[in-house]
Amino acid sequence: AVTLIANVQSKRIVRTPQGTVRELMYYLNDGLFGSFDWLNPRKYPPQVIPGNRQLVRSREQFSTTLWGPTCDSTDLILSGMAMEELQIGDFLVFDDMGAYGTVLATNFNGFAKPKVMVYISRRSWEQLELEKRNRRTKRKVH
Repeated sequence: AVTLIANVQSKRIVRTPQGTVRELMYYLNDGLFGSFDWLNPRKYPPQVIPGNRQLVRSREQFSTTLWGPTCDSTDLILSGMAMEELQIGDFLVFDDMGAYGTVLATNFNGFAKPKVMVYISRRSWEQLELEKRNRRTKRKVH
């Protein structure tokens, strides 16, 4: 399973003529030319979870658009979803992104491919170590 954690790098507030917030746009450090390349987010929108524990949640939700970093008009991740307001520096968690996002990522428009960090739980690591030791023991016996 692949979980993507993306960072909010900039924010745009779109207001109505009366001055109320109509839409919030966030620009993330990853987009369609990175981990979202294989995904059709308009047809199959990924689940988005605000990732900051210190995130102060307002009760108000806004129409929200998420963009990738490239300034390309096709670097649109999600549009029109209701979300609470985020701040620059906040993180968004995209669960179940699949294994192909980083394989198809490019350095389009000078933006580096996303950094991959591998995580394994202590319990899983210990099980793998035990399996490795068992295999060595079986080889020596035969």
